[in-house]
Amino acid sequence: MKIKKEFIIIGIVLLGFIIYQFVRPNDVIAIEEEKLAVEEKGLNYVYVDIKGEVELPGVYKLEDTLRIYEAIKLAGGITTNASVNGINLSSLVEDGSIIVIPNLEDKSHNFININLATVEMLITLPKLGESRAKGIIQYREENGYFKNKEEIMNVTGIGESIYNEIKDFITS
Repeated sequence: MKIKKEFIIIGIVLLGFIIYQFVRPNDVIAIEEEKLAVEEKGLNYVYVDIKGEVELPGVYKLEDTLRIYEAIKLAGGITTNASVNGINLSSLVEDGSIIVIPNLEDKSHNFININLATVEMLITLPKLGESRAKGIIQYREENGYFKNKEEIMNVTGIGESIYNEIKDFITS
C-alpha cells in the first residue's frame, strides 16, 4: 500500500502544529516577563546554612525577605528532638549566616552573629552581661561590622579569656 505524498505532508504539518502547541513562543515570552517581574521587585537572594535538628540540613538560597521560621520550614521543619526556645524565629535571614537548631538535650548556644545581634541575644553568651553586650553594639556602630569574630577582642572589657569562652558560639 502506497502512501501518497499529500498524506505525508499533511502528517508533517500536523506534527509541527502539535509541537508548536507545546513549545509556543508565548511560553518563552511569559518566562522572560516573569524574570523581569522578579528583577523589578528587586528580589535579592542570600545563602544560609541550616544545621542541627532540622529534617533537611544544608545550604539554602533564599529570598532576603524571608524570616528564620520560613527558612526552617524550607529545610523540612524541625525534628522531634529540636529546641527553638533560644532562637528568634522572626529575624530576617542574613547572607552567610548559620542557623543551628539545637537538640533538646544540648546545653550549648546557637551561633550568634555579632554584626547583627541585639543586646538580648548577646547576653545569652557566657561571661557577657548587659554592659559588655552594649559595648559590642557601640563598637559596631562606631567602627562598622566586625570583619572576623576575633575582632571582638577590640571591644573594651573583652579580652582573650572572654573571647575563648564565646568563640565557639559566635560568627561575624
